[in-house]
Amino acid sequence: MVVDDLVLPYPGERWHVVRAFLCGAASAGYDTTASGPVAARRVLGILERVTNIMPDDRSSSINLFEHFYNGLWGSKIQQRLSVVGDELNKVRNYANERDTDSDVLSQSVVFLTLGAYYSGLVPTVRIESALFIAKDFRNEYAFALAARAYIEVAGRIHKGMRLWRRYEQGDCSVNDFNSGTRRLMANYQPAETSNSGIFKGKGFNIMTLIDSLEDKIPDIHTIYDHLSRYVHGDFEAQMMIRKISWVSELKQEENPLIAEFEKQIDGLRSVVFDDFEHLLAVTKVLRERYDQMHQDTP
Repeated sequence: MVVDDLVLPYPGERWHVVRAFLCGAASAGYDTTASGPVAARRVLGILERVTNIMPDDRSSSINLFEHFYNGLWGSKIQQRLSVVGDELNKVRNYANERDTDSDVLSQSVVFLTLGAYYSGLVPTVRIESALFIAKDFRNEYAFALAARAYIEVAGRIHKGMRLWRRYEQGDCSVNDFNSGTRRLMANYQPAETSNSGIFKGKGFNIMTLIDSLEDKIPDIHTIYDHLSRYVHGDFEAQMMIRKISWVSELKQEENPLIAEFEKQIDGLRSVVFDDFEHLLAVTKVLRERYDQMHQDTP
């Protein structure tokens, strides 16, 4: 993608920022199949809409750093995830400093937390960033791909919390709860070896994890199937969605596909944060012990 020969309507000191933005468009999945300058102008059109700068306003300055920082790291969603991550990390550190394996319940809660942290929170942070970028570049395919991954990650988090509720309600023994938390961290197919040397058992099928969301989102399979059909390259879905998206681009209107996917993500996100709040309640004792151990640490 060639952008050096394009005259940009922005102050010279911003050129290195804008150029990096334009060159990153291709890697973000934006359509750059046209010639270099034409493709760059397409992305520039997105840039102007993103920053609310009219094309004729030649003297305007752009704070791209602020825009992308707020979208990728500084949003309310990312800030909430950061707080949850800091708290769950205390449980991980506590398990590293104290023997939690001698008590089955404590070990199970640690396993539950580790699964939610590494297989839930960490990818959720990345997925939220991907959704922001995909929406900014009007890339409905990338948005659908990230939304589909969100469902899978949310299913794993929710499955863990449902295991806890079963134990809390007396519907399973502590050993059964422990076995379930181990499965959350295992491969779906039994592994001959594992990095930790612990979780060699059979994990949960991804559809089983998605099934667990039905108590909160009854039509979750319909949503997942719709996204999967598009992501997997179904001809009819690709053709129709591309036409709808193309028309919205011509009209410079909101992408209706992304808007539809976004509504579905809003409901899913609520379930994820409810589960994290529940997990923080479950781990309160361990986190308080960790805080007491390190109360004199600056």
